[in-house]
Amino acid sequence: RGSRDFDASLRCAICAEFYAMPVTFRACQHAFCSDCARRSLPTMHKCPTCREPAEESDLVPAKALEEVEDQAVKAAKEDKVGNKHRR
Repeated sequence: RGSRDFDASLRCAICAEFYAMPVTFRACQHAFCSDCARRSLPTMHKCPTCREPAEESDLVPAKALEEVEDQAVKAAKEDKVGNKHRR
């Protein structure tokens, strides 16, 4: 359960994929892929998760989340390679 929750926390609520260039909204701090957030704003004008009013100027890069994402992907690749060698 713990690793599944961690995996889910690294995925965008819009596309369900691992974050691609994650951004957060200043007010609520919800994170999304940059493209997903920017595509949702012209029609919604709010955070897709909590519906807090938002504009594109409210988006900020989520550098810490991007670093965690990079490390998790790297670890997953190393684990996959390690599993192949153990067979």
